[in-house]
Amino acid sequence: MTRAAAMIGVVLAASAAVAAPTTWSINTPWDFHTSSVPAQGNLVGTITFDRSVSDFYPAAWSFTLEHTDPVFTAFYPLTISGTYPDCSSSGPLGWILFQSGSPSLNTYLQLGFGTNPASRDILLDGTAGTVNFSAYEWVYRNFNASNRLIYNGSAALVPSPAAALLPVAGLFAFSRRRR
Repeated sequence: MTRAAAMIGVVLAASAAVAAPTTWSINTPWDFHTSSVPAQGNLVGTITFDRSVSDFYPAAWSFTLEHTDPVFTAFYPLTISGTYPDCSSSGPLGWILFQSGSPSLNTYLQLGFGTNPASRDILLDGTAGTVNFSAYEWVYRNFNASNRLIYNGSAALVPSPAAALLPVAGLFAFSRRRR
């Protein structure tokens, strides 16, 4: 294989990685206003961005809301999963995510990824390993409302198969062929 063909392979693999859907994984405890109250569960799940669906909105999400407060344990764990367009804007890089098929003002998850315009490409293309976020939960059941917050969480990039091939392709392209 010639060096030019190897370079073309690397470019094609890089293009496939950028064009592929980008998924972020979250597993973060909820924050509370006072330090004397421990976290009561986690926000666990994924959010996926795909430029073929939208250059702004998430394409899909699936989050499990955990809660250990006895007032809410009958209603948790609660899953909010959906696909575009079952979401709405909330700030420059924020979205309110609903359960697909039944958007309800009684149950939603609001995620925000800041205001830096450069963060949009990081979210869409996965050009960083982690990204910071904030979250707000609104769950209203039997006259009880849970509205917990995450002030500064961290989402981790879930590597795509194409992205995992890039280091191997790069090593192959720049290695010398010996005879």
